[in-house]
Amino acid sequence: ADAIGLARFTLLGHSMGGMLTRGIALDAPDRIAALIFMDTCAGPIPGFDAEIMELGATIALTEGKDALKAALDMAAPLETAAYKRVLAERPGYQEFCDRKWEMLSEVMWASLAREIGYQSDDLAELAAVSVPSLVIVGELDSPFRAPSASIAATIPNSELVVIPDAGHSPQFENPPAWDATMDAFLMRCRTAKKGVQ
Repeated sequence: ADAIGLARFTLLGHSMGGMLTRGIALDAPDRIAALIFMDTCAGPIPGFDAEIMELGATIALTEGKDALKAALDMAAPLETAAYKRVLAERPGYQEFCDRKWEMLSEVMWASLAREIGYQSDDLAELAAVSVPSLVIVGELDSPFRAPSASIAATIPNSELVVIPDAGHSPQFENPPAWDATMDAFLMRCRTAKKGVQ
């Protein structure tokens, strides 16, 4: 944002990106015009054991991506019926997912796993957020339903939208509903901004 001279901006964070978004919102609130949290949390993910995340990191660093993928395929924590449907029905989606996997490094995945496993609980601090905020979560994204509701309940003037027939990636799993939700929120933000001027 600094590099392109963007003083204030609307920020969307998905999953781990949502965890980073909350840090930016708390550390640099004057830079944020509006926030969108998507399938994320404000602290440790319910049901995700930090020791298991550490084990995954160790596998990634000592045994490599093939061993890690085998372990992840067995656990499949975010594979929902919606995800499997998109894999089967959307041309190129499997290749997209495969390409993302091939591009990541073992070190990056291990670092991400540890950050997720040992992150601080910042839910109470989110009460200080004063910009329009939208919290989106897929109906089938069980690990993130309750954390998303907690974020929406904590941030003043925020809105929770549960996207039907979607899991952890509603932008792919139910694009029409996700698009409509995003458009409505951004239009409200634009209208409110014009009203202030």
